[in-house]
Amino acid sequence: MLELKESHELFAVAHALVKSYPKHACSWFAVGVYYLLVRKFDAAQRYFHKSAKINPRFAPAWIGFGNAFAAQDESEQAMAAYRSASRLFQGS
Repeated sequence: MLELKESHELFAVAHALVKSYPKHACSWFAVGVYYLLVRKFDAAQRYFHKSAKINPRFAPAWIGFGNAFAAQDESEQAMAAYRSASRLFQGS
């Protein structure tokens, strides 16, 4: 949905996930992806952070976090987030 820029559909799916699975990292990750798509990078960072806080080993949250930082030219923070994701994907 992100690549297809289907923001309305992504919003609906993310909302349904959060409603059904509020304690799952993937639900909040979906919300972060929505905000990344609509270019609300501060909100995207907040939800990727929430996703990573729920499950610190959920690498997609760290990648999303890095993407949100990179979109705002915060390269040092983006690289730190990407390094966290890289450590989680080691050996896979």
